[in-house]
Amino acid sequence: MRRVTRSPAVIALACVLGYGASCAGLTMPSGDTRVASGVWGGEHLGVTVTSSGAQLEFDCAHGNIDQPLTVDEAGKLAIVGTFVREHGGPIRSDEKEDKRRTLYSGQLKGDTLTITVTLVESNEQVGTFTVTRGAEPIVRKCL
Repeated sequence: MRRVTRSPAVIALACVLGYGASCAGLTMPSGDTRVASGVWGGEHLGVTVTSSGAQLEFDCAHGNIDQPLTVDEAGKLAIVGTFVREHGGPIRSDEKEDKRRTLYSGQLKGDTLTITVTLVESNEQVGTFTVTRGAEPIVRKCL
């Protein structure tokens, strides 16, 4: 019997399109490894990885992943989270965040993680960012 392996991108796409996969319970094939906990930094992005997920800080935006970051045997990452655009100036007390379902996909090579951020509903690609484990993030927040 032939073993069928599904790439993380295929699993995430199935989740996003609703083909029998739950985004909240998105799981990776066996043999996957977790991205190391700690601060990962680079131009325009800082990622704080914990055992239960990650917080992402972008220029004028932030995001969240509510499950462990794992990569497959090839170092590929595909996981669904949220992304929120921020704006300059004061935030009103009744203002709601414009939280969007987001696919975070990419590649881990050693201590370098490249992440492509794609908004699920509009298929808008926010950008591709590279972060390094232990590096200081260089993020410019909106004023």
